[in-house]
Amino acid sequence: MPLTHGGSAANALPAYDELPYHMPMMDPTSPPPDPRDQRRTVAVRLMDATRSMRTYADHVASSYGTTLAQWKTLKHLMDCDGGNQVDLAEKLEIQPISLVRLLDRMAAQGLIERRPDPADRRAKRIYITDAGRDLSRTMTPIAREIAVELTAGLSDDQIAELLAMLERINGNARRAIDQAQSDASAPRLPAASEVPHVD
Repeated sequence: MPLTHGGSAANALPAYDELPYHMPMMDPTSPPPDPRDQRRTVAVRLMDATRSMRTYADHVASSYGTTLAQWKTLKHLMDCDGGNQVDLAEKLEIQPISLVRLLDRMAAQGLIERRPDPADRRAKRIYITDAGRDLSRTMTPIAREIAVELTAGLSDDQIAELLAMLERINGNARRAIDQAQSDASAPRLPAASEVPHVD
């Protein structure tokens, strides 16, 4: 059964074709795509699906007065409370400056609190509050419902196959990122035109 939250027009979830990153669905009567473009199509569809799922999760989270980013942060703090901001930014895979703004909003809502780091007076450690724990516990079953809804129509075997394929794609992407970062930090060899000519 689809999730319903709020019920007002203001909380109505936009239709798929109204999403900001909508990519039209394939016409089943059209000829199959060129096999050479299949891999590019897979990558585009994955990114499109990811944006759509995030849009939906954010909509659900907003019904509980929170956001997907806050939800993920609370989930991490429930599992590993009291970390520093640098480690938290790395775990959440967001920029430190973005995390600072996120934590500022969460602290104002009473969901987290910053405490001095005993090992470094310049640093702060992040702790979840009782209100944050209550919200996280409320959202846990909602996350399960979302997962069931978004994977409707897939068998257990298909889910297992999909997980294996996504792990492979994610690993490929991470290796590509590491390689790109390595290339960016490597010293640049001078071009032939930049090498001084010696007679």
